[in-house]
Amino acid sequence: MSQLKTMQDQSVPSWPPQLRRGAGPRFLQIADALQQAVADGLLKPGDRLPPQRELAAQLDVDLTTITRAYDEARRRNLLEARGARGTYVAAPKVELTSVLDLSMNTPPPPEGGGHALHSVNVFH
Repeated sequence: MSQLKTMQDQSVPSWPPQLRRGAGPRFLQIADALQQAVADGLLKPGDRLPPQRELAAQLDVDLTTITRAYDEARRRNLLEARGARGTYVAAPKVELTSVLDLSMNTPPPPEGGGHALHSVNVFH
């Protein structure tokens, strides 16, 4: 059992964000710290995050704060919950079917500064 516990502990990256008083809601500070850790490569897709109760104890915050932070991070597509197995850093979501908007595709004006549509009298 102790070997399993040790293996589980090794799979949780050391990611204790530093919370600052007066820097906004703590749940947003945690979600922002998660986002920054992912952007910096400190947390990688597939990394398991600490259980919510454990992180709440580490940061000395209420469990509800961690729940709100994890919910916000999931809303930002940073995390995915895998039931009893825990919460993991999500793989980046990439939009594969982007729409190209050509509605404003207009040709440039002609050289010389003139307008392309001069009134021309075709009936002499």
